[in-house]
This record gives sequence, structure tokens and C-alpha cells, in this order.
Amino acid sequence: MLYEFVHQYRDEILKHYRAKVTTRAVSSPHRSEIDHGVSVFLYQLATTLSTGDPMLTAEICKAAALHGRNLLLQGLTVAEAIRDYEDVFSSIAEVATVLHAPINLDDFRSLNRCRDDAIASVFVEFERLGKESPGNRQARDPIVK
Repeated sequence: MLYEFVHQYRDEILKHYRAKVTTRAVSSPHRSEIDHGVSVFLYQLATTLSTGDPMLTAEICKAAALHGRNLLLQGLTVAEAIRDYEDVFSSIAEVATVLHAPINLDDFRSLNRCRDDAIASVFVEFERLGKESPGNRQARDPIVK
């Protein structure tokens, strides 16, 4: 099962993720944010996948909003923060491929749902913060109005 895979290979997934982040041409999150935000996300992802409880996505959304806020405060744009979550998921897929660990269709759908919920939460948090500080993000990030 995918939740067992995410739990068992968490450190390897984080290693792949860190490698992706460090090769970006643009800003990257501070290492403490990677270690905290992404680690929390992987834990919540594994828990959500193991129970199949859609209510746990609320926890993912809250953590993603906080992670997004921290990324914004570090100067990242909403697009960069979204890429952060895309990199987590591609890291999961890469590690699964390397280890020949198949991902079944139900797990894949759950994984995508969790990713989409996290990304939506990041976007909403950026939008909310942008409204609190007029002009704060518009010049750097055309996605946030």
C-alpha cells in the first residue's frame, strides 16, 4: 500500500525532494521549512492514505496553508510554492519507480486529491495574505491579485 511506502521511505522521498529544490533557478525554501513543512505533509499524507478518511484532508489543508504562509514570508511566489508540492509528489513517484513499488489506481487518486487539496490551500493562503497587504505580491506574482 502507498501509505506504507510513504511512511517507510519518507527519508528517501525527502532526499529526492531536497535534490529537486536545490536545482531550482529561483528561490527555494529554507531547509528548516523543508524539514518541517514537507515532513509534516508526508506524515499527514501517509495517515490519510492509510485510513481513507477524507476528513483528514482538512489537516493536510491546514498544514499546507501554514506551509504556504511560511514560504510567502520567505519571499516565494504562489507559483514557486505550488511547485514545492509538485516536487513532493514527483519525488514520491520517482522513489516508487526506482524501488519498483507499484501505485494502485485508488492510491493514485487519493494521492492526487491530497496534492490538489494542499495546492488549493496554499493558493487560498497566498490570496488571503495578499489581501491583508495590498501590493505585497502583485508585482512579483501575476497569479495573485
